[in-house]
Amino acid sequence: FKLLTMPWSKGGFGFNIDNLSVSCFAGDKDAPRDTESAEIWKKLGIPSARIFFYDKSKNWWGPAGQTGPCGPDTEMFVDVLKDPDPAAHRLAGVEFAKHSPKAKILPKCEPACDCGRYVEVWNDVFMQYNKTAEGKYEPLKQKNVDTGLGLERLTAILQGKETHYETDLFLPILEKIRNIAMHTLPKEIAAISERIIADHLRSAVFMMGDPCGVQPSNTDQGYVLRRLIRRAIRHAKKLGIEQMFTVEIAKTYVDAYKEVYPELAKNELIITEGLALEEKQFSDTLKKGEREFEKYMEVIRGFVESPSIAYFIQWLALLKQCISQSDERFSKLQEYLGPKMGSIFALNKERGNDDVDAHNQKLLALFEPADASAVSELIDSLAKNRFVFSGEKAFYFYETLGFPKELIEEMLHENGFEMDGTAFDTAFKKHQEQSRAGAEQKFAGGLADHSVECTMLHTATHLVHQALRDVLGPHVYQKGSNITRDRLRFDFSHYDKLTEDQLQKVQEIVNAEIKRDLPVHYELMEPESAKSRGVIGLFDDKYAQLGNKVKVYIMGDYSKEICGGPHVEHTGVLKDFTITKEEAVSKGVRRIKAVVGALQRNR
Repeated sequence: FKLLTMPWSKGGFGFNIDNLSVSCFAGDKDAPRDTESAEIWKKLGIPSARIFFYDKSKNWWGPAGQTGPCGPDTEMFVDVLKDPDPAAHRLAGVEFAKHSPKAKILPKCEPACDCGRYVEVWNDVFMQYNKTAEGKYEPLKQKNVDTGLGLERLTAILQGKETHYETDLFLPILEKIRNIAMHTLPKEIAAISERIIADHLRSAVFMMGDPCGVQPSNTDQGYVLRRLIRRAIRHAKKLGIEQMFTVEIAKTYVDAYKEVYPELAKNELIITEGLALEEKQFSDTLKKGEREFEKYMEVIRGFVESPSIAYFIQWLALLKQCISQSDERFSKLQEYLGPKMGSIFALNKERGNDDVDAHNQKLLALFEPADASAVSELIDSLAKNRFVFSGEKAFYFYETLGFPKELIEEMLHENGFEMDGTAFDTAFKKHQEQSRAGAEQKFAGGLADHSVECTMLHTATHLVHQALRDVLGPHVYQKGSNITRDRLRFDFSHYDKLTEDQLQKVQEIVNAEIKRDLPVHYELMEPESAKSRGVIGLFDDKYAQLGNKVKVYIMGDYSKEICGGPHVEHTGVLKDFTITKEEAVSKGVRRIKAVVGALQRNR
């Protein structure tokens, strides 16, 4: 079961086995120590000194939800430093870790250290257990192995680079960023922003360039995209990049990947126009938001740097020492300091600094009767001036200025603060509930029902879709639809408002196809066959999937589109078609509302 998944007896991809280290599951109350994998590694030439055991946080996968298949894993690491001392750190990684709040540098380097010396390049997940709803881990009858490698990490190692950012996958982009940057930041600080820009914009290019891609928005996948772009823009400003830059970076990526991903070249206009719009809008917002953020920071810094806090910080080391020695000394210090600090904090509040009240309460909690060990971690945090920033105030920057949550957290961290994530999430949840108030009116597949009226209007959307592509270009794809018995509403990808001439052409084309009285039928096709025949639509449309085939509705020689139905038997029954409205939905998405003559005449 395990031996067959570890074929590295002589090293893989030309690796020297002396540079390989591995990790295995350490075992706990749910599953035993994975000595089986460790013994196999020894037989394959990995010495015991380079076999490490870690808990579930490092060497366990799953389940994907609360229950389901899961199991231990074994991970393979390459030593990119190749220092004779296996415990020596990669110094560049240590420097980077200083600027990352989640990075953990161990006293002696090993695979679990975040300095980057040991790079995980492969892993095997052994699906041996099923976690039940009761939290039990039961052995699976059918065991599986999930194995995979990090392609870009492997590329870096094979090219002799410390990170994948130094490979030919990223180096041209980073050089372009450096050429337009104007800053005096230390190299290691600038490198963080450079890498964020390169990584996030590459993701954005692929998300926007996919045939079923998305545009920046405040919902669903579009919001994920917006967060990536906006974080990249903010880090560009940190590097002193004042010019519009995202389009230039995007074009470089398109050129680099278009042979393997031709859809990027096909949809280059969608990518570049979407990025340009988002960059222009957010650049203006960012300037305003950062000015407002800085004003608020000045208020908070005034509190943190006040004499009262300085006085407080001086006592923290003594308080910590008392905790480690005895509860009695801790209690005496609480008794002595409590009234003093309480009066000082009260004075701050009287001066009108209401925003720090929550911080005051947390600080004062240190001097209330409590288990001394319970406040030790809080003391460490306070000693570093890591005060908590109001989650509700942070949400204001999200709601009013469009700053994504992680961007707000990043800005706060740069100023020495942490965000009250619970309060932010509460405010965000309330915002979502309000936004979704009308969302329950959405219809499965976009139809209110399968009535004769909805069936006719749904058929018309196929003709509209193809007509829009004929008039505007192949970048047009359906982005949503909503059909009632009164009208159709069709959303599609396009940046500009349609001219009167364009709307007239679309309407004329649809009416011409109605007049031709095209027969309508469907065929079941393999996805690849459908693509080769020019079929449009979402190939993962759950309403159109039947096994490993898709349902394609064909209207004469004019329209071929993936769909689940229902449709009329021939287009002539629609009589005629009239566009009643065209409008914007979001950036890069337009909407048409229309009716068909048959319904109007029936009424």
